Amino acid sequence: LCPIIGDVDTNKLIHLFFAKGKRWKRLRSTANPAFSISNLKRVMPIIDDSIKININLLKEAESSGKFVDLHEYFVELAFDIIVRIAMGQKESKQFKSEYCQMARDSVIQISNNIFDYLAFIFPWLGENILEPFVKATGKLRGDPILILMGNIYKAVKQRKEEKMKKNEREGEENEENLNNKKWVDFIDLFLESEAENNEVELKMSNGTYNKKEKVICVSM
Repeated sequence: LCPIIGDVDTNKLIHLFFAKGKRWKRLRSTANPAFSISNLKRVMPIIDDSIKININLLKEAESSGKFVDLHEYFVELAFDIIVRIAMGQKESKQFKSEYCQMARDSVIQISNNIFDYLAFIFPWLGENILEPFVKATGKLRGDPILILMGNIYKAVKQRKEEKMKKNEREGEENEENLNNKKWVDFIDLFLESEAENNEVELKMSNGTYNKKEKVICVSM
């Protein structure tokens, strides 16, 4: 791994693919239920909706008589689905969403930027100087990875607040709740699989492990 990532045992926002040991096991146990067949079926309405919108966009292009690059439409569809089910976007915004482009840029920039190159060449520099610099200046530089992480953090926080409000009015099965059950994304599924306690004590020496950060790491 790139040294700029830091210590995978103590970095709060290490995601499932970079985690190891007991932290990986915790993140994996949270992610597993979300990928069951029954839960994947609950996510399908969002995927179907994005596909239908993509087909309509292709029909509009056909009726206008212009040539289209199908690859662009398929890529836009794929990232639209990712943003909707993993980052909290409420509706399809194909060819209109800045977050879809950010997601594409993030994939390209992983281990493929000047900071990562320098960190691989000079590990100490990457871990002690570049890592805090990259985090502190992420928004100023328009870093797509850090901006997306911030958006996911906000989405998880907002969804947890909505969940708490729903729990306060227990027993109410109104039309709004029924509609919300139809449109379920991975943030909802990860929150459902969250344990009742809000915090888990790590047996290692890295302090208190916040469950909100756990959901964010799994979403990434």
